[in-house]
Amino acid sequence: MSPLPVGNVTARWTGPSTARRGDVVSLALMVQSDQPITGVPAVVGFDPQVFQVVDVVEGDWLRQNGATTSLNTQVDAGGQVRLSVARAGDGLTGAQGDGLLATVRLKVASGAASGASRVQLLGLAPVGVGGRAVQATLPDAFTVVVGD
Repeated sequence: MSPLPVGNVTARWTGPSTARRGDVVSLALMVQSDQPITGVPAVVGFDPQVFQVVDVVEGDWLRQNGATTSLNTQVDAGGQVRLSVARAGDGLTGAQGDGLLATVRLKVASGAASGASRVQLLGLAPVGVGGRAVQATLPDAFTVVVGD
């Protein structure tokens, strides 16, 4: 039986709320934790008719105190990005406080319809020191209005 989640990680999006076709939109996934965190798998959903993934850039949050980290990503053509950021080492130290987990860069498709399109954090599964699950609070979807 897995231990119950402890602590809490809260996530939020920051980025531009408007874009034009062909623009690259950088959406920063910010996190805040009251517990030391050693890894964060996440799933981001978006409309593939509106956005194309350019890349995902690791933030510096998990690199606190000079830690070595790794970022793994997988893009699903159906409109999802799976990412996992983790600290290397023995899992006995972690990052906490507020910071940038990753930036998801999305290009607005040339054929995208005008109007609002949502980017949503579908899942977040922070791992604490010793492999313990940490509860996560997901943000509301981030809306980007596509215009001419």
